[in-house]
Amino acid sequence: MGLSLANKASIAFKNLLGKSMTSPSKGIGNEAEGIKFNVSANTIYVDEIPLVPGAYSIEVLADLVPDPTSIVSGTSNPHAFFANWPATAPSGYTYGSGVLSNIAAGDRIINSISDAYGPGYAVVPYLDGGATQPIPSTDPSLWMYQYQSGVYFRENEDLATPLKLKLYWYSGEFLSDSASGNKQTFSITGDGTTTVFTINHNMGSDAILTIFEVATHDEVIASITHTSVNALNIEFNSAPALNEEFKIIMI
Repeated sequence: MGLSLANKASIAFKNLLGKSMTSPSKGIGNEAEGIKFNVSANTIYVDEIPLVPGAYSIEVLADLVPDPTSIVSGTSNPHAFFANWPATAPSGYTYGSGVLSNIAAGDRIINSISDAYGPGYAVVPYLDGGATQPIPSTDPSLWMYQYQSGVYFRENEDLATPLKLKLYWYSGEFLSDSASGNKQTFSITGDGTTTVFTINHNMGSDAILTIFEVATHDEVIASITHTSVNALNIEFNSAPALNEEFKIIMI
């Protein structure tokens, strides 16, 4: 993107000090939006994100809401927009349930998957609510998106006002999930022929498990045989397809 050198330097400096860039006229002390980048256990991805969107990601068409006020002048800030969860949850998901159990419509979307994981994860802003008029990365508004904080910034405030933003939100497991209690996670990948998979868990005979398909997040029913106090077999009625992935969570 063709941001000016001054704005590039300002963004880098503010991000380094834990602030998001919302206006070129604001000093570091007047930027109210944090970068929200940290290494706490509840923000560290555990699952391996593939090069193309699919497993462990949810495509979201976020609302872009203008930054309502500037703590410098008390007026609206035309440079910045915040990515919020839309009124209707993404297809196949429900707010307050499952992977969106702590999410509500209108919440800020933070810590989304960046294009550092692959070009397919790059955000796409749109001029219209129907997401039919994308704003290209080369647009003269000179925009950029800050994935951790959910802040969309445009250098030229009078050009290309966005309404929507397509992004990918991580739906997998976080380090805090793995670290809580005596919980373990295992993976199964189908080869098209195998129906029985062995899990060595070392959690004793009272362990409880859940199996779900990675691509759909749907829970899967399978036959479980405890072959010992620390091992079990999972048997599917039919062989999982080649490269079909399942996750097993045990507590």
